[in-house]
Amino acid sequence: MLCCCPHENPLARGDACGCGFELARRFRATREGRRVLLVAVTGFGQPEDRGRAIDAGFDAHLVKPINPDVLAAIIASAAERRERPDA
Repeated sequence: MLCCCPHENPLARGDACGCGFELARRFRATREGRRVLLVAVTGFGQPEDRGRAIDAGFDAHLVKPINPDVLAAIIASAAERRERPDA
């Protein structure tokens, strides 16, 4: 996850301050944010880490190193849902 704190390196690993979750929450609160696929890619893989990501508004939570096939499946599934008229 990227950190948006001004005191942090934006490419730093981890999200010790939790601002990645806050960024997802704020983005989801916008009209545009409700339509975008958000995937958390992180080194934290405990069930509570996944729960925090999903609760914050991420559509999926992947632990590094990610499997490209899993990421492709997540993107394809999101694209299929978006194309359905009832979505």
